[in-house]
Amino acid sequence: MTVSEAFAAAARAHPHEIALRWRDGSLTYAALATRVERAAQGLRGAGVTAGDRVGLALGNVAAFPVSLLAIMRVGAVPVVFSTAWHAEDRARAIRHAELTLLIDDERLMLVEGAADNLPPQPLRGLDDVASILYSSGTTEQPRGVMLSEGNLLFTARAKQRLCGIAAGERLALVVPASHCFGQNVVLLGALTCGATVQLYPRLDAEALACDIADGHVTRLFAAPPAFRRLLNVRNPERLRRLRYALSAAAPLHQALADEWQAVTGVALEQGYGLTESSPFAAYTYGETADAQVVGRAIEGVEIRVDAHEPDATGELLVRGPNVMRGYFRDDSRTRTTIVEGWLRTGDIGRVDARGWITLVDRLDDMINVGGFKVCPSDVERALLSHPDVCDAAAYGVADAARGA
Repeated sequence: MTVSEAFAAAARAHPHEIALRWRDGSLTYAALATRVERAAQGLRGAGVTAGDRVGLALGNVAAFPVSLLAIMRVGAVPVVFSTAWHAEDRARAIRHAELTLLIDDERLMLVEGAADNLPPQPLRGLDDVASILYSSGTTEQPRGVMLSEGNLLFTARAKQRLCGIAAGERLALVVPASHCFGQNVVLLGALTCGATVQLYPRLDAEALACDIADGHVTRLFAAPPAFRRLLNVRNPERLRRLRYALSAAAPLHQALADEWQAVTGVALEQGYGLTESSPFAAYTYGETADAQVVGRAIEGVEIRVDAHEPDATGELLVRGPNVMRGYFRDDSRTRTTIVEGWLRTGDIGRVDARGWITLVDRLDDMINVGGFKVCPSDVERALLSHPDVCDAAAYGVADAARGA
């Protein structure tokens, strides 16, 4: 089964369930499936064929999942870019990706074909590349992470099993859809099992709190800053209707985790991973732990430290069906990142005798801001562009509000 087939199966099983909801509209699974088929026919009409790479640079709007699923439907590969990138990085990544087409305006998907004359889905295997996400990763040069059909399905099914994503549940999409967390965990986790995704173009904590109180959101997956902002809303007792919360993509401070549980009555779970691991690799499994302890490897995945001594600190290595196929058009970097099947994460940590993982540091000097990698040199260049700045140096400092 492919991601496209898994979505089609969910749409057949739950045609009348709401698939996508946003501030002034919604789509049932049946309506979304029709929209995807028409968009796929539109892509065919634009000359897109199986194996082509189609760029996708949209925010948290309905056109993102429609476009994503339509590209997959015709057997092409969605190449996802962040809308937050500045023009130079985006242009460089687009040139590197060698796209057939770029969708960067939601109005483009209004040009659709008929839904009843699209050829059958192209045959694809679990090892075929299903998505390329451009990520800053652990270096300054953005790079294309190639994730397979098997990678995406493994993450979606693992999230459904461990995090209670199922038909009837309603998930908030507050992290960017273009981020691996938003695409693979929230969107594909929900849309391959019949759950509802509530779309937020930006994090509006008051609106999200209202939606939680009204029952429109039952499960929340976000980076730490979102939980901090929710705790600061008026009448935070509205959050007590939430059934589940998971923090990932950035370090979680213990004080925030404790305050969240005290106010909402819901434990704040943690997940660990990176784009190159699709991104799900470790989970807290409902056990209370220090915030630096990000859980243990999920079923089917191995995590160990690149060191010989027990309880030693070293680089975390990941192996399993969640590990990427490699970096697009970068075999050299792929060979140094995946060694004998083990993904070198660039994270420094420890794994105890029970398999619990403690994060300690990063191998490099990249700065993590709310789940996104920031290059110190980019900050320095921006500062130096001001005529009153003669020299600059950037480095990361702890920030409980931003999760850095």
